[in-house]
Amino acid sequence: MTTPGTLGPTCRCPKPWPGLIARVNGTYYRMIASTEDGPLSRLHLARCTACQAPYAGAWRLRVQHAA
Repeated sequence: MTTPGTLGPTCRCPKPWPGLIARVNGTYYRMIASTEDGPLSRLHLARCTACQAPYAGAWRLRVQHAA
């Protein structure tokens, strides 16, 4: 597992990594940090939602639950 921010620029937000977002085929999706890479993380780059720093750790698509 990679510690967030160890392989590139670190998030400089007051609360580091307040959220993750990735652009997949022109659409932005919310992501979550994970202990293992998900299928999309091998093809796309996740970034901090606030400062846009690239996320160096493992991540997966955030599952949206119906209310």
